[in-house]
Amino acid sequence: MMRKRYTNNLLAISSIIGCFIGSNITLAAEAKNTEAVKAEKSSILVRNNTAPNGAPFSTEETVGRTRFDFDRLTYLMENDKTPLASMAPDWLNLAIEHRTRYDVYDHGFTRAIPGFNDQIHQRTRFLFEVRNIIDPFRFTLELTDFRAPLANFGQDHSPAFANHFDFSQLHLDLLSKDFLGTGYGAKFEVGRLILEYGESRLVGGHRWGPFTPTFDGIRFSLGNDKEKWGFHVFGTRPVNREVTHLDWNTPETYFSGAHITNRDLRWANVDVYWFQLNESNNVRQRNLSTPGFRLFAKPVKGNFDYEIESMYQFGDTQDIDIFAHRHHGEIGYSFETAMPFRLIYLFDYASGDPDPRKNFDILYAKRRVEYGPTGMFGPFFPSNLFSPAGFPCGAFTRS
Repeated sequence: MMRKRYTNNLLAISSIIGCFIGSNITLAAEAKNTEAVKAEKSSILVRNNTAPNGAPFSTEETVGRTRFDFDRLTYLMENDKTPLASMAPDWLNLAIEHRTRYDVYDHGFTRAIPGFNDQIHQRTRFLFEVRNIIDPFRFTLELTDFRAPLANFGQDHSPAFANHFDFSQLHLDLLSKDFLGTGYGAKFEVGRLILEYGESRLVGGHRWGPFTPTFDGIRFSLGNDKEKWGFHVFGTRPVNREVTHLDWNTPETYFSGAHITNRDLRWANVDVYWFQLNESNNVRQRNLSTPGFRLFAKPVKGNFDYEIESMYQFGDTQDIDIFAHRHHGEIGYSFETAMPFRLIYLFDYASGDPDPRKNFDILYAKRRVEYGPTGMFGPFFPSNLFSPAGFPCGAFTRS
């Protein structure tokens, strides 16, 4: 049975790679023909490969970029605004970043902590990308080093705060600009990946916080989920963090899913998804299915916007059947001011139970989406929660 499944997986992967190679050969031939008849008419491929606003359909998204977390490393690298990037050849992207941060808080109300808690947290990142020269392939490597040299409560030995010199990304990508002649870009990734979908309420990278969840596996992407529509499907093993040893994926634990987006209508952008987590020998032994949807309009000056997201969860934890759900809603208005200013009403609900094992599980989410920066202080989690009112003001974006 296992051999048959393994054979089927190999056949599926081989078929995908064959489609990519065939697509790239076809694309090269069409590009040559297009050049020959350029004076007569524009290429059908070029017309089909363009969104109504002129943006190309492509899954060649920015490497290493995660939203909302003050991550400027990749942007600076790709726009030649760092010394390394400006000196590197066109086929190579390089960037190094170091951040030292001091955190302190006192009188914690979630649990008794004698005295006060503080730490110095250091993060060093090295991002390396090879492109163009190895078309249709692309190689990405991100090395990270997290340390907490000054900490009162053992954060320097905790994998939640420290991870000495390890890989956040290490993957080889196979790209097609015209997958099977559809005019849509596609990407097939193999290796260690960072996953992020929607507003990261279930899966997302933590750039502000001390760590980023990583996954070993494969992912296939089709279309452009930033401009028109996109489709992602992945199968991975979550990576366990080890403070002083190289991280490795979790034995007998699998995280997979599919995510579909549509951006055709400004007033009704849609995400639909299904995430599946199966742990067989982990302490928590979670076997959870989490479908959901998200409907929203992006903030625009002088206009109202909104967001509705509902997530449902069923399965079992330690052989205990569970059904849980979480809902987020907001409505906002962006004022026509020189500086971005937006007033929002927020609503959050997450089911709870006297048995905490039956509460809603946030999987690999960002805690800071609605509840403040991740770090030592995390008073609220979107589980067993009812928040009927909130009026934050400020500059916000939505993807």
